[in-house]
Amino acid sequence: MPDTTVAVIGGGVVGAAVLFTLAHRGIAATLLEADTGLAYGASGTNSGVLHTGFDAKPGELETALMLRAAGLRDPVLHALDVPVLRCGAELTPFTDAERATVAGLAENARRNGVPVHVRTEGGALVVPGESITDPVPASEGWPMPTAPTSAPDTALLRFELLIPDWWT
Repeated sequence: MPDTTVAVIGGGVVGAAVLFTLAHRGIAATLLEADTGLAYGASGTNSGVLHTGFDAKPGELETALMLRAAGLRDPVLHALDVPVLRCGAELTPFTDAERATVAGLAENARRNGVPVHVRTEGGALVVPGESITDPVPASEGWPMPTAPTSAPDTALLRFELLIPDWWT
């Protein structure tokens, strides 16, 4: 191992972000990863959604960290040339219970400082800041995520990413 001040354990999104930050501050750091490549664990098997924190519980540490990460991530994604589709998202309610859930999520978003709005017609919660990326699957030749389609009774809310045809 080269002379190092800091050892970063794990080459997922968090480990890579820590290494990136340390390197840009001139701190000698070494990344230690048990797998044969980076982001093959939880970071590489996620949905690829870059969350804004609209649905996170206000006041929680996790929410504060998520909101902070959302504010820091664009320069890192740009520097690493990570493809990002800024597509927004909609959560469409079909029942009164789902409309109540959308209202609660809209309130969470407001308290978290995340811009959202509820459509007058249909009551869908629109989250313009949601984006998707693909930290591992594109590099491995896996298909990109597509907007889910499901029957109204298969989930409480259908979360749809507004993905243009040219992306898939």
